[in-house]
Amino acid sequence: MSESQYQGPEPARRVFAWEFKDATYQERQGDEERSPKMLLFPTGEWANRVFVVGTLVDINDQSDTDDYISGELRDPTGHFSINAGQFQQDAQKELQRLETPQYVAVTGKARQFQGDAGTITTIRVEQVTAVPDAIYDRWVADTAIQTLRRLDTFDSPHNEAAEQAADIYGTDLEEYRDAAVEALEFVEDLLHEEGVEKESDQPDDDTEQSAQPTTEDLSDGAAPEDIEEAVSQVDSGQ
Repeated sequence: MSESQYQGPEPARRVFAWEFKDATYQERQGDEERSPKMLLFPTGEWANRVFVVGTLVDINDQSDTDDYISGELRDPTGHFSINAGQFQQDAQKELQRLETPQYVAVTGKARQFQGDAGTITTIRVEQVTAVPDAIYDRWVADTAIQTLRRLDTFDSPHNEAAEQAADIYGTDLEEYRDAAVEALEFVEDLLHEEGVEKESDQPDDDTEQSAQPTTEDLSDGAAPEDIEEAVSQVDSGQ
């Protein structure tokens, strides 16, 4: 297989709903029939697939008539539109089993269609599963940190994705920074509250137990101290 041929699925990127809905530019990168369609985030990142976690707030099951299920997922910044069609039968079955509202994790491809209000960006679901609230908190923290990193490197030399994003969307990106910072601070407060609750629930004995959630308690990603460091850096203007 030559290097120009299909190499498998693209990595799934993390993005908040606010930025995802603003991402209206998509192009096919490559000359092969199966070359991926890539969505350009306003903060300067290409994505074919995304990984998002949020509250599943609505499901519209049309599988009996149109072999299609759509839904709505909410994160701290807004809503994602998700759907599964005839070629996503496993995702359809899982969506039918899920109840609302509850936290779910979704991996899927970024897709666009033209609606009455213009270009609408959605997620075509590949995998979906219910998750505990700790996973949601972890995803919010990771996504906020990654968003801030994209913003911090936006003006770096040879950042071609950022240069193209600036041409298409402009360079007024403070709304994404503000949303990421607010999300980080929200998660930081939650982790501190969890720590207080765990400490108050400790038995009165000599056994010392950590009041801070560990990485194993949550998921792979930014540790609680990373969240605090990121918030302090933003607050100090770094």
